[in-house]
Amino acid sequence: MTMSREGITISLPGTGVPEVADNLFSSVSHPPWTEPLDWDSCVSQSWERQIPFHSYARLGSTIPDTPASFPQFNNLPTELQDHILSLCTPGTLFQLLHVSSALRPRASKLFWGNPNAYFHVRASWLCSGTFPGETYDDLTLAPHIRNVEIEYHQNDHMKFFPRGRMDGARVERIHNFWKTLETTFPNVRNVILNQAWESNPPVRTSHGPPLDLKMVVESSPPDIHASAFVVEPNPPSTTLITSLSPSSPQRLRRALHTYNSQTTTWQTIHPHPQNRHATVLLPPKTFTGPIGAYQRIRYLIWRRIACYMALLPLAIEAFERQNFPHGDKPAATVPPLTCPITPNCSATFDAPGQWPLHAASAHPGWRPPWTREAVRAALSPALSHAFQERETSLLGDSGAQTVAKRGMVDEWNGKTGLTREEIEAAWSEQGGEGGDAEWRLRVLPDGTGEVNEYSPLWEVYVTDMERGSGRPDPFL
Repeated sequence: MTMSREGITISLPGTGVPEVADNLFSSVSHPPWTEPLDWDSCVSQSWERQIPFHSYARLGSTIPDTPASFPQFNNLPTELQDHILSLCTPGTLFQLLHVSSALRPRASKLFWGNPNAYFHVRASWLCSGTFPGETYDDLTLAPHIRNVEIEYHQNDHMKFFPRGRMDGARVERIHNFWKTLETTFPNVRNVILNQAWESNPPVRTSHGPPLDLKMVVESSPPDIHASAFVVEPNPPSTTLITSLSPSSPQRLRRALHTYNSQTTTWQTIHPHPQNRHATVLLPPKTFTGPIGAYQRIRYLIWRRIACYMALLPLAIEAFERQNFPHGDKPAATVPPLTCPITPNCSATFDAPGQWPLHAASAHPGWRPPWTREAVRAALSPALSHAFQERETSLLGDSGAQTVAKRGMVDEWNGKTGLTREEIEAAWSEQGGEGGDAEWRLRVLPDGTGEVNEYSPLWEVYVTDMERGSGRPDPFL
């Protein structure tokens, strides 16, 4: 089962995506904690943290003084001003973009050029022509972005390598992929292709990136600094345990392979989970018209699942905060913690960081809801209640989305007076030539039947309506 921003199918990881201990561990915030638990947290299907734009750009609960709040700032030497600005949080910089015309250029450069933050985009969207209607993202921000993380799935791989091997590679598609990226993000300078699945043996290597990704990255334009962030086997000597079963989350690790186009050489690092780059999700655009109405439901479903999955790392973090509130080791007289996941586990923890690592790497198969419920039972009543409220809220959102989706299915079946031809016409009017530029689609039905390939979104919509027609719950 898969969960993706592309589709409307609701499913959870556990059958198709291998667990990587690094990923889950990296999605847990570590001390020192300066903010409360982030209930807006999102994670990908491979347990990688994804930060919504509004969370990344917001000010913290403790509002710091900004450079614009004291007049003496303008009298400081430029070098000192730049140094102070470089210490500002993304939220402060984003505020300066909107309130200080004098500091806007420098604040903008720092905000969008943060070397530790990469803005998320799907490879499938880049490969399908980047038509605005086929993405939820607000593309008005694209010209500002300098760092891009590309979500790269097996379906994307097959577009470049239809046989699953190096022979028969679609070189022209790879070059068009990079041209499209540069057109969409004209100021992009750094790109990470994030492949969260283990490559198959034909392209896997013992050193360096998989051969297929190596070809894709080496085809990047010379002014783009490109890398491949991959999943690879973890040498037993680097793990906490020496015998790894095929299902062990510690069997795999993440590696970042960076290509230098000037020297045509590669550099490989294995970043610590706490030192990874941040993945930032672009904000959704305003959902309008029939295309926007359908995309809104798809976006809300994806967002709800991503937040629901994030309850697991949030529960792990909450247990850590509860027992190590100041982020330091307790007094020797305090007994060590015991693992709350299963009574059969003898692991104990007497310092911050030990419990999240154990929770991320041990007990393969103990994933939501079992792990989350077991950890929640060990939390204080107030924290446990907060988690219950959040889960109830997400389930309530599901009910509202079900009602909206049911209305669309009824409309498709003619129960509201509209015919399918009228629905097609409404989509064509909004997404076709001369329609709404923000919701432009590749090709839509024109009644002639002469087009062999329609917009992927239209085909997903039709399939979705047909699937939902005969089922009481259109999400099942």
